[in-house]
Amino acid sequence: MTGATLVASIAAAMAAHWLAGQTVGLLTSGGLVTRNFQGRAVPRPLGIALVTAYLAGAAAGSLVLGRPWVQALPYLVAVTGVGFFGLADDVLGRDQHGGIRSYTATFLRTGRLGGGMLKAVGAALVALALAGAHRPPPGLLVDAGLIALGANAANLLDVRPGRTLLGFWLATMVVVAAGARQEVLPLLPLLAATAVLGPWDLGARAMLGDTGANALGAAAGLFAVRSLSPAGREVALVFLVLLHLVAEFGSLSRLLEGLGGVLGGRRQAKEEEMERSSGPPEE
Repeated sequence: MTGATLVASIAAAMAAHWLAGQTVGLLTSGGLVTRNFQGRAVPRPLGIALVTAYLAGAAAGSLVLGRPWVQALPYLVAVTGVGFFGLADDVLGRDQHGGIRSYTATFLRTGRLGGGMLKAVGAALVALALAGAHRPPPGLLVDAGLIALGANAANLLDVRPGRTLLGFWLATMVVVAAGARQEVLPLLPLLAATAVLGPWDLGARAMLGDTGANALGAAAGLFAVRSLSPAGREVALVFLVLLHLVAEFGSLSRLLEGLGGVLGGRRQAKEEEMERSSGPPEE
């Protein structure tokens, strides 16, 4: 880890720690609250603190280097650009629900560009700009799809506490395991900020909202674009497409809860088998 990365990560974590309470207070006083899956009113979007903390970290890294932190610039564009359109949906589309299919149908029927459709179009444009800067066609559409669908996939997970963060951490670990050691450095300040904000989201004390979820998903998608092989990117894109099909025509929550039940049942069965194989306890 370079000195700039270390300073940037510490700065992002410190900024996230200070901004969390401040942002929650502002959201609550401003009436930006929503009902979570338990019916509790929680502040949203905490993602404002996440995006700002990453900006603070990147600024600190640039100060240490004495020049712009070039490696972090694409991630800054992804986090702030897609996060901005997520914020627009958080503010303008609070009464709208549904996925991409619902937003598109509403737009075609009414001709009005709602918050959800604005977010989808904006995220697609940011994704195309980032993909075009990184790779020419024909890989451009694959890369843009990874970034845009990654952003929306993270948003699909933000219906239960901690799911978006866990998804972001898991996606990052998978890409790192594929060999992206050096490329992860500009992403570390964002990881540090999520670690600090984790208790707020995991404890259902605030929601990341579209602002935070879309920013994290876009960053994860860009990380995959800049790290994986062409075949790896295509596999990741297929996975995201399948994930969206499940969400659009089924229930992603039921799928995840079902997988959790299966894994939990297997773990319990294994523990019972180990207890039986160990024999009765000694008296």
